[in-house]
Amino acid sequence: MMEFAQDDAGDMVVGDVTHVHGKALTVGISGISGDEVLSIGWVETGETINLTLPEAIKLRDEIDKIIRDRHTGT
Repeated sequence: MMEFAQDDAGDMVVGDVTHVHGKALTVGISGISGDEVLSIGWVETGETINLTLPEAIKLRDEIDKIIRDRHTGT
């Protein structure tokens, strides 16, 4: 079951947040204005990918497009 929570660092945690070994992602943003970095990581492994703000916006737009295309059947 997907749920949302916040960790001690203020990052959003998405996924199975109710179990110690549940699969979950963390999403957080850091940096100063104009130099922000969005970090997406697996809680279980600690592996992360860091995206610049323009890259994060492009990813958001592509995910939104996938969902809209699927929803509208195009």
